Amino acid sequence: MEGTDHFAKGTWKLIRSENFGQYCKYMGVSWVKRLLSSLICPCQKIRVASGHWSILTSSLLRETDVQFTEGKECTWLTYDGRNIRTSVVMENGKLVLHQLDPPFAKITREFDDQTMIMTLEVDGVKARRIYQKRDTAITDNKTINWSGILLFMFVCLSTVSIAWYCQL
Repeated sequence: MEGTDHFAKGTWKLIRSENFGQYCKYMGVSWVKRLLSSLICPCQKIRVASGHWSILTSSLLRETDVQFTEGKECTWLTYDGRNIRTSVVMENGKLVLHQLDPPFAKITREFDDQTMIMTLEVDGVKARRIYQKRDTAITDNKTINWSGILLFMFVCLSTVSIAWYCQL
């Protein structure tokens, strides 16, 4: 499926995220999954050949591989486990995913030589995820924000402690 010299082809590592938690909240993603998504830095490995695409999203927690053809409807398994019907097209050099089921989200990927900006929009809620192109294999890019993991563990333990104390 590898295409030659396609602008989107390669491995892209998340380096910054803006308002992604609010977007996920609006989309109905659970609090725990939203918290975990803020702690991981996934990679997206994109392969393209003759209008056929594969986007492999990988992190320490999960891996999804979505395959589609430009302009044709497909079912897309989101990273948080939802199945959505989508249509994916190229618009002005950008890869645009239109979600065909409510809520009707739009995900746009813009590329340059070293950066991919993924903009996620739904009903006025807008998030951006900025990725940097990597030269290494996707399996070499599994990164964890350890301070975030420790914070998550602290919150979980605090919640359990409060629940236990309230039962006394």
